[in-house]
This record gives sequence, C-alpha cells and structure tokens, in this order.
Amino acid sequence: MSESNQTKYLNLDEIAPPRKIIRLKGEEHEMRHFSVGEFIEVLKRGESQEEQDRFQKKTEAERIEWFVNQIRDAFPTMTDETLKGLSLEQVMAIWQFARDALEEGPEDDGKDAKKKT
Repeated sequence: MSESNQTKYLNLDEIAPPRKIIRLKGEEHEMRHFSVGEFIEVLKRGESQEEQDRFQKKTEAERIEWFVNQIRDAFPTMTDETLKGLSLEQVMAIWQFARDALEEGPEDDGKDAKKKT
C-alpha cells in the first residue's frame, strides 16, 4: 500500500481582512488593520482597572479628546482639523463603528456590511 504525497498549502497572503471605510465629505477614510499584538494591548489596557480609573478621573473635554485620539489612530487619514470639525454625535458614531469592527469575530467576513447601510 503506497501513501500519496499530497501537500496542503495555505497562502495567508491571499486572506485579507475586510476593509472598514468611513465616507466623510466625499472622502473615504479606511480603518487601519490592527495586528494581533496591538489588539491584545488594546484589550489589556481596556480591561485594566487602573486604566478605567484614570479614564473616569478625566474631565469631559479630556474624554472627548481621548476618543478623537483613538479615532485618529484607527483612521490615519483623518486629520485633527477634520475630527475637531465633527459634531459629538459624529465622533461617537465613528468610535462605535471602529469598536464594532474590532469586536467582530473571525466568522464575520464583512459581507453583510452592505445590508446594514
């Protein structure tokens, strides 16, 4: 009985995560992809009681500035001028969009995004 020599091949270069894009004033801003290491660090910071206590001690202005900085990190093509020109509702909508994108599981390949719009 002879064994066949079959090779299984997984090309990870062909697996691209779905693009997350915000359209604002006719311009598209794509959310950058976070590495697993970056994602773990974000989770650890968010779960840290010390970090939560520090956030709670911030003034309202400092909290909004924190959200703006987080958004700018996720969407590098968005400038301070652009972000600071948005309404608070728009900033929070972007924050929620980015947060939802990070929380999506691997089984969510982004195909349903058009259904939601």
